[in-house]
Amino acid sequence: MAINWQDVITTVAATGVGGTALLGSAAWLIKALISDRLTRDAEAFKIQVKADADIEIERMRAFLARASRVHESTVDTLAKLYRHFYEAQGYFQRMASSARFEGEVSQDEYHRLLAKAIESARNELSKGRLLIPPELAQQCDGFFNILFAGRTDLAFAQHPVIADGLQHAKFWDSAQKNAYEEVPKLLQQIERAARSVIHGE
Repeated sequence: MAINWQDVITTVAATGVGGTALLGSAAWLIKALISDRLTRDAEAFKIQVKADADIEIERMRAFLARASRVHESTVDTLAKLYRHFYEAQGYFQRMASSARFEGEVSQDEYHRLLAKAIESARNELSKGRLLIPPELAQQCDGFFNILFAGRTDLAFAQHPVIADGLQHAKFWDSAQKNAYEEVPKLLQQIERAARSVIHGE
């Protein structure tokens, strides 16, 4: 509200009112001035609050969008990684199996498939390592290590240089224990940890 002070003062002086009327007019003017100032301050405050709120809302939207993209990438990485680990486990178990099925692929083919699954898993872990918790990344590293140890035992068990039957059996038993107990146990731990990350448990 705009107040024309010159008109107000001229009006008061022209009417020749006494001191009481002058004081009353002054009080009214001060009240009007304060009220006007408070109204403008309140409007400015509301505008500032709305502007600050809009900035925070946009910041929160950007944060949530970024978090959503990161989570989506993490889920994709974990799903691919688990699939490669599961394939590697299956190939390794078939390689360490005592029985063979009719029409089953050769050991050489299993070696090739296992190497491919391991390479794919390593590549996936390398690309997404920063997306997954360090503890889970360490479990994945452990999976590679335990699989390598099992493959080493299996290679010794199948190597023609090992002529000692007891030594041969020892390597074979170790490879089978690795393939059917240790690798699945670690893969279950990885699965539980991955589910916890994916579902926020």
